[in-house]
Amino acid sequence: MVVYNKSMIEFVKRHPLSAIFIIILIIIFAGVNQRIAQLEKRAQMEMENTRRQVELCKKNMTLKKYTEAISCYSDLVEKYENLEFRYGLGIAFIKKKRYGEALEEFKFIIAHKDEVEDEKLLEDSKKQIALIKKRLSLQKQAKKQDIGHYYSDTKDFAVWKTPKNIKVYINDSYGKAKLLKKAFDTWDKMLYGTLDFTYVDSSEDCDISATAIDIVDLLELAAQQNRSANSIGMTLTQTYYYSLNKDKVYMEKAEVMVSYNDKEDVERDDVEFLSIALHEVGHSIGILSHSKKYGDIMYPDETGDIHEYCTLSNRDINTAKKLYGNI
Repeated sequence: MVVYNKSMIEFVKRHPLSAIFIIILIIIFAGVNQRIAQLEKRAQMEMENTRRQVELCKKNMTLKKYTEAISCYSDLVEKYENLEFRYGLGIAFIKKKRYGEALEEFKFIIAHKDEVEDEKLLEDSKKQIALIKKRLSLQKQAKKQDIGHYYSDTKDFAVWKTPKNIKVYINDSYGKAKLLKKAFDTWDKMLYGTLDFTYVDSSEDCDISATAIDIVDLLELAAQQNRSANSIGMTLTQTYYYSLNKDKVYMEKAEVMVSYNDKEDVERDDVEFLSIALHEVGHSIGILSHSKKYGDIMYPDETGDIHEYCTLSNRDINTAKKLYGNI
């Protein structure tokens, strides 16, 4: 309830125009204050929505949902001139092997170095550019050198006595059976006429068993076997010397294990899992050591993401053929 005193009433009577002007000003200021309050509320909501989107981007990266992370960071970059968002987008591009686009993001940050408040962001961007250029250089070099084989570069080999009838049992642990089978099928297809896998329903009847395994269990087994503390896959083999051919080592049994998750207990994506599986299957067919050249699936890797296209190099194929005497 508005209370009017006598002086106010008297003022209105004597100065009606001034009173009207004052009333108009009061109305305007009230509207302005209301508008300011609305803008402040909208700004707070915008800040909260941005915070949630940033958290979503980070969560997608943690869960290795890199396609979703790219979409998420791209939205943020489009809305805001924030260099940290561009850095996040660049990292997401790297994870999807989209190196050209990643370079563009990091170069943008360097080009706007005067706007960088955190020097670490600038230094990290420079490091990422150097790493990408190194990766691209290695890829180019690997393609040029993808000829011949590495049979003579390594000493640890064994062969299956009946390579055209290798019995494989795949355990469907953690729902990875299809990917494990794809790894065997890839080697089988590329070595047609050299090796032939037959899939069986029992581990008791197999030559090679394959399973996905929790990284915790894998690392515990790695420690028992004096393997690397950064192992992401493992193949245990039993070999023997054939009495009539003592200069040759034969495979008797092999057990392929591929970690389905990483040390943060985040499930590996299909590409990462398959690249590890292809490497371990290579061990199971008798390539017990490693290639020394980047680009071969049998190149030792403890990240699971260097094999860009999840396939075998010509050198991998030729080495296996050389091992079994077909070239």
